[in-house]
Amino acid sequence: MFMCGCMLHVCMCMHMCVCTYVHTYVHMHACMHHVCMYVCMHACMQASMHACKQACMHASMHVCMYVCMYVCMYVCMYVCIVQSRDLNRRFKSGFKSFKS
Repeated sequence: MFMCGCMLHVCMCMHMCVCTYVHTYVHMHACMHHVCMYVCMHACMQASMHACKQACMHASMHVCMYVCMYVCMYVCMYVCIVQSRDLNRRFKSGFKSFKS
């Protein structure tokens, strides 16, 4: 199986949320699950599209692209959700120790 384009980006939401967190830590949870996911999914879609076009060059393009994008997007979404939760946890514990 080829490497999904979105996986190469390892979800750009990581960097996005670090920046957003600095300015709006009070709304961190919203940042993680809204801003983050939208940015991540957009980056994922762009990357997937490219990777899938490469991978589908010699197959029935329409069917292949559909399957490829579907798989890619779900894998990416799962990775992104897991990373967002992890980042969320780390910031929460970091912020608690900063306040005390």
